[in-house]
Amino acid sequence: MNWLRRVRGGENGKLFGNFGWLMFDRVGRMMINLVVGVAVARHLGPADFGVLSFATALTSIFAVLVGLGFDEILVRDLVRERQSSGAWKAAWQLRLAVSSAAYVGALFATCLWRSDSPRAWGVVAIVAAGLLFAPADLMELWFQARCKMRPPAVARQLALWIAGAWRLVLVAIGAHLNAFAAASVIEAALVAIALTWAFTREQRGSLLAVATSLERRRLLREGWPMLASGLLVMITMQADRLLLSRYAGDAVVGIYAVAARVTEVFYAVPLALGAAVMPQLAALRMSDETGYWKLARQVFLGLAAAGIVLSALISGLAFYLVPLVFGERYTPAVHILAIHVWSLTFVFLVSIRSRLLVIEAGTRWVLIMSLLTALIDVAGNFVLIPRYGGVGAAWTTVIAWAFSALVAPWLFLKTRELTRRTLTGVGTASCEVR
Repeated sequence: MNWLRRVRGGENGKLFGNFGWLMFDRVGRMMINLVVGVAVARHLGPADFGVLSFATALTSIFAVLVGLGFDEILVRDLVRERQSSGAWKAAWQLRLAVSSAAYVGALFATCLWRSDSPRAWGVVAIVAAGLLFAPADLMELWFQARCKMRPPAVARQLALWIAGAWRLVLVAIGAHLNAFAAASVIEAALVAIALTWAFTREQRGSLLAVATSLERRRLLREGWPMLASGLLVMITMQADRLLLSRYAGDAVVGIYAVAARVTEVFYAVPLALGAAVMPQLAALRMSDETGYWKLARQVFLGLAAAGIVLSALISGLAFYLVPLVFGERYTPAVHILAIHVWSLTFVFLVSIRSRLLVIEAGTRWVLIMSLLTALIDVAGNFVLIPRYGGVGAAWTTVIAWAFSALVAPWLFLKTRELTRRTLTGVGTASCEVR
């Protein structure tokens, strides 16, 4: 009851409203990705779906490079200096410059990793073109900093429903693999157009206004630990598919991907809550430390409970869910999903911890944690995939994220102190994690 009273009024009421709009956006994405993903997987079959999943996995790694690691830093700066647009404009210019380089990098990486498969290279060449529209995501950060989640949520939903409907049309007409690869580019373009439309209704300034080189250098300097961390996290999430594609074949990738897709649909929960709570936490950190740590504890424990419930539910239903939804060709994914889904709880906890470390000026610790997680994940996949295939990859995912959430924070004094304060909801005036 105390929690409900806090939510209904003041800043927490605004937080609850923003979280509602973000969940509307994320739940909408979950529904679209799940329904459309099932239809596409059933239509393409394990082998073609495996190629598409490989292309998507590789592209997502280079998408992190386009992000340059300063999303949370930019939101923090915009909250602190609401009238200043220098940092935002600098971020826009940097991402425009990097997006083209990332596209070329994706093609080059495919040549090195899958030199035996010209078809895989062709699909990556199409899917990775969506990176060119990635700078438009900055407009959503502008809305986040001003606690206006409704415009970008509505804009994204409109674009995603159109793109989802187009994919279903492709399934109905029996389209080729390349058509589904092109659909991902169309989706990226539609999202960029929708966000631009929502942004220009609120902000009349020029998107391409010149920013100082000092702002650009500062963003790169502060963002590089988060960039490296994000890259390591994405490698942790996608290394299984990349290694399976090389050592087990495209069909195994397709089977594994449907199980991982079910799990990853629910990653939207901590992302939505984190985006909604970040401005509130950043503001409380400067004005009300007691409220800051209490809110951090509520979010942390809430995500832990949600992760456990979701993991248990999906794991128990896996033996009925996979054949019913994806078809008999994907039956081997049953055992993979029953294991893989337990990574949800640990991903939830790592997500909110990373945001707290950003607020506490501890981005280097985010990087250290991500490095340890990636090392365990890649090493585990190299050991277990050749012997156990997709099941080995699933166990590796759970072990790596469990280590990151439960073990790694207690290895270092600074992160140990942040973890203690998060669990107890009690802090002191000198609590920056440096």
